[in-house]
Amino acid sequence: MRFRQAVNGLLIGLMLGAPHHVSSQDVTAGFTMLQAARDRIRNVNTEELRELLAKHPDLVLIDVRMAEEIASLGGRIDAGFRTYNINRGWLEFRTEALIPDKSTPVVVYCGINQRSPLAARTLGEMGYTNVFNYADGFFKWQEAGLPTRQLDRATDTMLFRSPEQVRPGIWSAIGETGPPSRENSGHNNNLSFVITTQGVVVVNAGDNYLLAQSLHREIKRLTDQPVRYVILENGQGHAMLGSNYWQEQDAKVIAHEDAAHEIEERGPDILARMQFRNRDKSMGTRLTKPDITFTDRYVIELGGERIEALNLGLRIVPVTLWCGCRSVRSPYPEMWPSISVCCPCSRRLIPPPGSKAGTRSPH
Repeated sequence: MRFRQAVNGLLIGLMLGAPHHVSSQDVTAGFTMLQAARDRIRNVNTEELRELLAKHPDLVLIDVRMAEEIASLGGRIDAGFRTYNINRGWLEFRTEALIPDKSTPVVVYCGINQRSPLAARTLGEMGYTNVFNYADGFFKWQEAGLPTRQLDRATDTMLFRSPEQVRPGIWSAIGETGPPSRENSGHNNNLSFVITTQGVVVVNAGDNYLLAQSLHREIKRLTDQPVRYVILENGQGHAMLGSNYWQEQDAKVIAHEDAAHEIEERGPDILARMQFRNRDKSMGTRLTKPDITFTDRYVIELGGERIEALNLGLRIVPVTLWCGCRSVRSPYPEMWPSISVCCPCSRRLIPPPGSKAGTRSPH
């Protein structure tokens, strides 16, 4: 714990731009401000936080530590709720875009209760009326054996997870089951690809240019074959904003006609939101149109494999990615033209079992 306190103290000093020579009076003033903030806010301990989580399904957790701390010191609280990492220096600039309703219950926390009281006070000054400070801090939560989650499962790449082989020649990089954020680089969907003897077919272009580039690096580690086609699952940002990267690699981007219409109509707004969220990670991203559109079906014959993109109609259901031995369901039930992608191993994007759409079992 002493080591963690020392690390956190050093990081706080660096973040606040502390000079090399800090007088004892300056330190005292800092802790006086901290104590004054603690006296003005609502503090909760671990048991009280668990009660809040049980009582408020709309509660939002904000970890105000830096992403580097979260990655190296055990992750963040995993309570099954909306959780954002907004470090102390960006709180005033990012919170309103993520939490527009200022009556939303919000709990802020850090590692050892030094930055979170100041963050809670700031949110109150911004007009948030239901703010709590988790005074025990992340390390107490962790030591109690309560659920935690790593911010990023693949620290050497922008991908949230590295691609995993789910069938021979078929790979999927499964994104975080949470909102898109700068920390997960917008990787909160499945970025999959099929490797054939004559080229690669990618499913979903990715949230931005740099994320698409990171996926391509992973593909190049597995094969020398070029990416020939990129199929967009829908017109959402995390599916299509990386298209311009793939087009620069001479790949053809394929989309259903409704997804293409969505990109044309709402694309500029989707791009602007991604740029605001990702900041430097949005570099290089430009809005582009698909090269190929289809109405009901598009068939790719490549390297002895037959890959079909199928329009299964509009529905308001989550989409399930079937990967033979596993399935991962999108956390966001929204209306979009569902696209089924199937190949000889029966990997396919289909509605969940029980849907009225006419699709066959993956086995």
